[in-house]
Amino acid sequence: MMIPAIPSRIWSFRPTPVHAPVLSPHLMMCTSGWHRPTRSLIQSQLPTSPHVHRSGSGQLYRRTAEWLSSSVSCITARTVFSEALESPSLIANKTKILNLSKTGWSLVGIVICTIANVLYAYRINRTREIGLTSALDRGSVPDILSVEQLVDRKGITPAIRAILQPSCDYSFYDMIVGNHGTGKTTLVRQVGHQLPGVIYVDVTPASQSDKGFAETLANRCNWFPPSRSPFHTLLSWLNIAVMEVPDGREQLVKVWTEFGNQAAKFKKENARSAVLILDNINRLAENNPALLNMLQDLAKDAADQQLFTTVFVTSEGRAPIQMLSRSAASRLGMVLVINDLNEEEAIGYLCNQKGTSTTVAWEIFRLVGGRVGFLKKAAGRYNAAVGLDDLKAEFLMEARSAFRKAGIEDGGEFEDVGIQLAKHILENGSITRKKFYCIAGGRVQGDHLLNADVFSTLPRSGLILFASTPVEIMAKELVLERKN
Repeated sequence: MMIPAIPSRIWSFRPTPVHAPVLSPHLMMCTSGWHRPTRSLIQSQLPTSPHVHRSGSGQLYRRTAEWLSSSVSCITARTVFSEALESPSLIANKTKILNLSKTGWSLVGIVICTIANVLYAYRINRTREIGLTSALDRGSVPDILSVEQLVDRKGITPAIRAILQPSCDYSFYDMIVGNHGTGKTTLVRQVGHQLPGVIYVDVTPASQSDKGFAETLANRCNWFPPSRSPFHTLLSWLNIAVMEVPDGREQLVKVWTEFGNQAAKFKKENARSAVLILDNINRLAENNPALLNMLQDLAKDAADQQLFTTVFVTSEGRAPIQMLSRSAASRLGMVLVINDLNEEEAIGYLCNQKGTSTTVAWEIFRLVGGRVGFLKKAAGRYNAAVGLDDLKAEFLMEARSAFRKAGIEDGGEFEDVGIQLAKHILENGSITRKKFYCIAGGRVQGDHLLNADVFSTLPRSGLILFASTPVEIMAKELVLERKN
């Protein structure tokens, strides 16, 4: 191994009594950390003249240090590396400060992982809380699809607005009831879309189960489970379960509780209560009545604590009857019934928004009444060159199908009972619930008839009517057929 010669200009020669090579203190300091073979090799290359001594200038020391750095460092690295291959313990001896035991390294790893998990969980949970808060601040009520769907309901719109803007001390849950096609969902979305602090949940066929409803509510609230580990999150992205998954009702309680906490913050900041709208709960009454009971109990508890207001939106029939018959109905506040349009509203809607003539509008109104859905369908069919006679045949066919489904027509199980009930309503305009169940033969038979889209009940009134104008026309025909 060859070392470049040290330039002679960095040494000065003059007589000196010292007869041994003298290495400068700066040079000794630079080489003190090297291993012994390297130091010996360097010293063997230094001049050995008895007249050599170190110069006192700073420039001399600096040049010496630069030469040593450029020339000796490569030799040192090669020598250390070659010796490390022969003796693996050399690096450990030279890095004693990092020479921890296995237990020490384990403790360091645990500390680092713990700090990383805490920071990750804080970040994710902070993002989660921001999402929950933003859902309330912005509201999650979807807007109506088209302005053409709007029907001016001067008496109904202010009432819905009052329900969706409860005061801070309001301690009840409310209900909005209307038959299919009365426009209750459109009105609720039209008003609720304009208001912050309103969360909207639509009960679809996919969300009728406990788990499906809990997931739907969680999505509307921007809710997801608190995170404690990035490893668990990574596995969840891969659809790998690393912990016990809660059932639907347990998850529902967690989401409901978290929504209550955020609603309390919203109430404190905005001086009014948040609102949770549950639309189409009649589907729960038909397919999952136990879940509807649970939701009613949770709504009552939230009202007792004045956390937020729950608004149930449903069609007439089994859902209002089920809810009004339970003890939780003690916290039921306002029940808003959305009826059909009156004559003036229906004619104005057909003429102004659907472009029909006044004569045709009156004919359509006599056929389908003031049901918004029926009016819209009839006007669309008429504008598509379908005559009034054909329109009447279509709507009466649908009404007859409802009677057949209920078992009232064509020798069905409830034909005699159904005709008797229809005759009573035609003669008196309505029938009490008590008499209805009495004629039907019991609670089970009466509930079956109420869920067949033939009869409908008005909440808290105790009266039962025909479900629609086409059904009433068909009932008259069936009663006349029975007489003949």
